[in-house]
Amino acid sequence: MFYRFLNSYGAFFYLLTNILKCISLTLRYFVEIFLENNRNENTEVCTGALSSFLTLIRASDYLTTQLSFRCENQGLTISQFGILETLCRSGAHCQKELGEKIFKSSGNITLVIDNLEKRGLVRRERQGEDRRFIRIHLTDEGKKVITEVIPKVSSFIQDEFKVLTREEQKILFCMCRKLIGLPAQDI
Repeated sequence: MFYRFLNSYGAFFYLLTNILKCISLTLRYFVEIFLENNRNENTEVCTGALSSFLTLIRASDYLTTQLSFRCENQGLTISQFGILETLCRSGAHCQKELGEKIFKSSGNITLVIDNLEKRGLVRRERQGEDRRFIRIHLTDEGKKVITEVIPKVSSFIQDEFKVLTREEQKILFCMCRKLIGLPAQDI
């Protein structure tokens, strides 16, 4: 039950916040330029897609800030939480796969894994003859930490999403997946 919940809410929330963080910096710049260029025209610029986008960014920023605070109280960054949660839920992965799953660049993912490894929460294991291929495994200490943190993060997510009905949550999930080019499957 717990992992089923995490797969729907936790993974969705993590996916949503990271996607929006990745695009928000770039798109905010373009939105600001657009608004500046159209400020003196008698047009309604904050309608439709732009209004939806800005609202989504504000919601993401709020939720990301709140989640970051909760993760930091547990001694983790959001990226570290994402890696540990992924490893806990679906087992060992190579660094590239982890980066893709939590929407981080290869340079950033290396630093995050370095820090987790220093704390003894993950371990790297070379695979076969190709020394470049390294799988990341959750250690016993890492499993202990993430199993203590997940219920706290899940509780936060449940509390924040109480403002939406179950049907609204399903719709939001499907719409966010559609926005990033994934099939809009049910949760």
